[in-house]
Amino acid sequence: MATCWWQRPRQVTTLAMFATARPPALAAMAMVTAPWLDEVTLEVSPVAVDRAGLRLRVRTATTLRDLHLAFDQPAACPCEANEAINELLDRARPAAP
Repeated sequence: MATCWWQRPRQVTTLAMFATARPPALAAMAMVTAPWLDEVTLEVSPVAVDRAGLRLRVRTATTLRDLHLAFDQPAACPCEANEAINELLDRARPAAP
């Protein structure tokens, strides 16, 4: 039986690297998706990535919520998922402080 490339160990490693390398980018991505967020009290961490998109956990002083950032089209492989995440980052850059 073939192993799915969306394996949990690979996903955890990818999300951990993303969380440590780009905390301001995660906050910007969350704020583009949910403009009601207050950047001063915002804490964002990646929770999951799959073929459809990236899930972020957003914590503020008053709220704990998961946001789903959908890819434009489903990713067929890890390379496509990385490209789709980069597209989400590009969209968030103008909103970044």
